[in-house]
Amino acid sequence: MIGGYKIVTLCGSTRFKNEFMEAQKRLTLDGCIVISVGLFGHSGDSEVWENMDEGTLTRTKEMLDDMHKRKIDMADEIYVINVGGYIGDSTRSEIAYAKATGKGVRYLEPVLSVAQMRAADAYTIAKGTPSKELMRRAAQGVFDAYDGWEGHHTLVICGSGNNGGDGYALAEILAAKGFAADVLRVSEKFSEDGAYYCGRCTAAGIRMLTPADPVDLADYDILVDCMLGTGFSGVPREPVAGVIRRVNEARAAGSYVISVDINSGMNGDTGEAELAVASDLTVSIGYPKTGFYSGRAGELIGRLVNVDIGIELPEDQV
Repeated sequence: MIGGYKIVTLCGSTRFKNEFMEAQKRLTLDGCIVISVGLFGHSGDSEVWENMDEGTLTRTKEMLDDMHKRKIDMADEIYVINVGGYIGDSTRSEIAYAKATGKGVRYLEPVLSVAQMRAADAYTIAKGTPSKELMRRAAQGVFDAYDGWEGHHTLVICGSGNNGGDGYALAEILAAKGFAADVLRVSEKFSEDGAYYCGRCTAAGIRMLTPADPVDLADYDILVDCMLGTGFSGVPREPVAGVIRRVNEARAAGSYVISVDINSGMNGDTGEAELAVASDLTVSIGYPKTGFYSGRAGELIGRLVNVDIGIELPEDQV
């Protein structure tokens, strides 16, 4: 602090220029000394960039990245502009640097721990939104987050919990739209809501597979990972571990991989993983989780989007 004023450095993608400016004004009026970016590469200051040759551009970006770390050194905390849950590689690196140097980290849009997300789910259900409706909204959110379903064959891979239930609900949506979709069940167990949507898939005539079936996952254009949810920690066991390896092999062969809520095998709080799905797209449900911005998340998540399904935060989390 300087003179009793907290020093806050803004971090985030420069595509969010308007959000940077609004945050700067609000934090200043809150009594903070705000350090922001000097140039907006994605959404402004084009005259600075357009005449640079490639070598100069590279050196300038490296200089700006290093300068922003020095801005973090001067701050008490960073404030991350994470519109729609988006955080790029540079910002992820800045968050890791801030944590490593003992700085506080706050976000424009809420980022929850696994326990906080579980509490928010329970709070929303207690206030009157049925859990089956939240599951349907989650599946619809995943469907809406990707525009490449049509004309492609999809395999939805479902586990035993509510993450698997999201997958069954998604498979039903795909079938109702007339898109080719099969389901691979990695467990014979279900959550209560998962059993409901699995039953609807069966009634709709959706093909059900198991890990023992002689199916090459690379034959599918799209693989949807709904095996393990945000509450998972540790190392996946068989048959899930084997299916995770097969998904990663199929992705390397050209299949497009979508993880629902979190990449199976990744810790939702820390981002650490010994064995996990590597996705092209991860669709976070409700709110992003802290693990998306630390640990191995940067190498496992190709692109991250968050979908709002009407989860309400308890008053102590607002």
